Amino acid sequence: MPKVLFPDYMLTFRCIGNECEDSCCKKLEIPVNRDTYLKYKRLEDRKFSERLVQDMEVLEASKRRSDQYAVIKLDEATGHCTFLENGLCSIQMKLGESCLSKVCASYPRRSNQVDDTFETSALLSCPEAARLALLNPEGMSFTYVEAEQPITIGARMTTKVPSGIPYAKYFWDIRTFAVEMLQNRSYSLSHRVMQLAVLAVALDESCAKGKGDQIPHIIQRFRDQLDGGGEIAKTETFPTDLHFQFKFLNALLLLLISAKVSNNDKYMECLDQYIDGIQKAGDGFSEQELVRYYGECRRNYYDPFMAEHEYIFENYLVNQLFSSAFPYDTELKLFTKVFYMGVIYGLLRMQLIGMAACHERLTADMIIQLIYSFIRNFEHNQNFKKVLLEQCEAGNIRTLGHLSLLVMESDAMEDS
Repeated sequence: MPKVLFPDYMLTFRCIGNECEDSCCKKLEIPVNRDTYLKYKRLEDRKFSERLVQDMEVLEASKRRSDQYAVIKLDEATGHCTFLENGLCSIQMKLGESCLSKVCASYPRRSNQVDDTFETSALLSCPEAARLALLNPEGMSFTYVEAEQPITIGARMTTKVPSGIPYAKYFWDIRTFAVEMLQNRSYSLSHRVMQLAVLAVALDESCAKGKGDQIPHIIQRFRDQLDGGGEIAKTETFPTDLHFQFKFLNALLLLLISAKVSNNDKYMECLDQYIDGIQKAGDGFSEQELVRYYGECRRNYYDPFMAEHEYIFENYLVNQLFSSAFPYDTELKLFTKVFYMGVIYGLLRMQLIGMAACHERLTADMIIQLIYSFIRNFEHNQNFKKVLLEQCEAGNIRTLGHLSLLVMESDAMEDS
């Protein structure tokens, strides 16, 4: 049996079926691979076969792939999968799990292959996976297990054969140190994100100059800085600006919403709470007064809770890093990947502050609902990342300094 590397939460994850508060069969495009579609057409039960084919739409030839050949139609009235009955899948009940499409059989699992090792984590758009992954105060750890080969594989890469993929040779060195940085609780999480961003810039510059063989030395230099109180260990190295942070992230959120990427009901609840919380400032507030109010809400509700629960966002970022096969990528620079993670972290934090203002408190349940529903509402859409990065590019803010302004938390006195 092959070796599979799991985050430990995956060892206990099980779908909770109709007990789930937000079924994955609701308001999500559900692709069907070609082999499964053809299997449905050939079923001996002709009546059920006809229903299956009738309730699926084969994609246009230009968009059709073997793993995404058709999509299941959603009920026009409810937005649910037409095969969802009493919170359970009628295809699985009637034909068994082996007859599910690859996506339905594997979700929320995401798998990548590195050399001979498979890596399987979970998409945190699943509420149960999000709870297991994020609510562990000890932080995320990883375990090798002999298990069956995953049903679907995302990225495949080798670290043993020279290729045009940046960082392949030093994949494990970079991956291990990146996780180590994000889990170093000697620093605030926003500080850790910026430390990782600085590392990404240094690695990008080294590879651009054809000096990829210097990567181990760069990693050691950064480790020495963190251990010895070097430049990146100092909070003052990274600039802050609460006014810029709130103004840009709020505008970015409104832009994403206006694009009507999706309409997950649970996310809309979070969004309404964010708007209600911010509107408590009053219609007559100037922009400066609104930012000051936002800072007060952060200090009164968000900061006290996160002083004890920052591990939730730490686990979120580590899971994102692991599931995206960081630092593997055929196109993007490492800094772009870290920049994207940082902006999403900033967006989530801003919304939580507004939600906390609405309720005058913050809870773990509120964070879980926001994170899983935000991912489901936005990140399941293929255009989301492109739109977000293009908007940042249009604002000329895709730099290390600008990321610091979006991520770093300014001192409480500066917000007053």
